[in-house]
Amino acid sequence: MKSLRKIKTYLFLAFLLGLITIGCRKDIKSIEMEKTQSRAEVRQDSLETLFKMQSNADLMLSDRIILKNSVYVLDISEKEASELHISPELYHKYVEAVKGMNYSNDNNSTNKVK
Repeated sequence: MKSLRKIKTYLFLAFLLGLITIGCRKDIKSIEMEKTQSRAEVRQDSLETLFKMQSNADLMLSDRIILKNSVYVLDISEKEASELHISPELYHKYVEAVKGMNYSNDNNSTNKVK
């Protein structure tokens, strides 16, 4: 009788362990699927962000402001900007911004010499 009870107990524990294992596998698979989906969403968000940055006219122009021989220059011509579908108004806004940067840079260096 005791051995039959032990066998039933072991079978019950084995059955219980099997149920727990199956339940955990489903949870692990669902967690893995969530991670995969979230990685895909992050990748998609990153691509959208990259596209927006690369197609943003303001960012394109501000990226082309460089320091050359101690003077700031807009390193893109109006024709090149037009080919990138940048409006002439925005282009001239950045030309003026660069002039302002050089003006303030000249005033700061003049003040330091005095």
